[in-house]
Amino acid sequence: MKKQKIKLVILDCDGVILDSNRLYEELYEQLFRKYGVRKSPKEIYAHFGESPMHILRVIFPGRDTRKIFADYKKQLKNISFSSKIRINRGAKNSIRDMRK
Repeated sequence: MKKQKIKLVILDCDGVILDSNRLYEELYEQLFRKYGVRKSPKEIYAHFGESPMHILRVIFPGRDTRKIFADYKKQLKNISFSSKIRINRGAKNSIRDMRK
């Protein structure tokens, strides 16, 4: 059987290549303080990967989450989100190795 060359590899970026969990913790901590929620940001980890609006509905049940979502988007800009994202250890080397 002829060995086939792999032409494409698709990776989930956030959580695999990039680590943004701490940034989301910071974002949700700010929202918790503003809206008087007593939860640890780590309590939302089970919901990571779901839409932000869904997460906000879970965290703030019975509240109008449209205003909270507007604050969420505003906070994303305020904490310089993209400048704080870190590459997971070993990700660069793994990608380099896959190129070979």
